[in-house]
Amino acid sequence: MNKLEKIYRFFDNIATLARNVNPMSEKIYHLFLYLYLTAKGYFFIKILRLRITNQEVFGQKIYFPDFFLFLRIFFEVFIWKPYDFNTKNPTPKIIDCGANIGIASLYFKLKYPKAKVICFEPSQPAFEYLKRNLSFSKDFILVNAALLKSNKGIVNLKSPENFPEAALETSIFSTRWPGLKIREERVKAVKLSDYIEQNDVIDFLKIDVEGAESQVLEDLDQSSKLGLIKEMSVEYHHFSNDGSLKNILNILSKNGFKLIISGGVRPPLWWYKNKFYAVLIYAYRK
Repeated sequence: MNKLEKIYRFFDNIATLARNVNPMSEKIYHLFLYLYLTAKGYFFIKILRLRITNQEVFGQKIYFPDFFLFLRIFFEVFIWKPYDFNTKNPTPKIIDCGANIGIASLYFKLKYPKAKVICFEPSQPAFEYLKRNLSFSKDFILVNAALLKSNKGIVNLKSPENFPEAALETSIFSTRWPGLKIREERVKAVKLSDYIEQNDVIDFLKIDVEGAESQVLEDLDQSSKLGLIKEMSVEYHHFSNDGSLKNILNILSKNGFKLIISGGVRPPLWWYKNKFYAVLIYAYRK
């Protein structure tokens, strides 16, 4: 990301904070937190060359391998709020697929203190942070496994070598990082449907599984478990020659979901031919 992009992202985040439907007091606090964390990162890391491996936010200490990666995830979840939802259920049941180090699950727990959250994270390094960050509550169920449409036993999880995001961003598809040297980690693969009982009601499902989202939805569709989901947020990851977006939209539509789609690209759209991009899909029922 060049300097112009960083400046644009900085002011775009502030504009997003202003647009949020939060009370004014919360907007002011989030703005202060955003400015404080941004300044802290650049002063202590860029100037003083110090390493920061944890940060307290909203009364909880969060541990991570890289401060700026933490900032990116934290700002995405708490400022852009792609996983925000409203329910009258005081004890909602939530599933976090691709829990990473637990930032989204923390968001859910802060908004709904009595929520029960099942977290799936395949990467062992990320899972160790996840366990540490969510140890403050017994309402989290943590599963160290990848999610696919069939139980394959063991799969190879891939991530780029020599990148700070290697511990936080992984995929079963090497095409996620074309041209980069890839490291592999053997992990267990399970089906999400096996963790949802027939009499369950899932208030919210978050799917951010770096390319396997179509497989997760196919599993839920084939097992007739999609009818148990009230609403969900799916982050679709497009790889070269990937046609799974059509499959995702078809599965959600035929199961009675209404869709709101937020594109992850800006014009000119032709520039994204055969390139990676992400699209956020919010699915809900009337």
